[in-house]
Amino acid sequence: MRAHGGEPQAQLSELIVRCDPRLNRATNPPTSWKLDECATMRVIEINQPVIIEDAQACEEFLAYQEDARLCGYRTLDGPAIVF
Repeated sequence: MRAHGGEPQAQLSELIVRCDPRLNRATNPPTSWKLDECATMRVIEINQPVIIEDAQACEEFLAYQEDARLCGYRTLDGPAIVF
């Protein structure tokens, strides 16, 4: 992902690529998220990876929570999502 380049007023994090062969495209998953609702700005601010143990339950990053629920992403039985 990248912060919306050159347009700070947009305040979006945009998806560059998504590789999920199980994803149902009919769900029309988002391809951008508000920066204040995702982990992108936190990563930039602390210059460290941000680990989300379970995106469906994480209320700190609401955009990722919505995306995880829509796409069925769970990390409880596998590695956490690292940004």
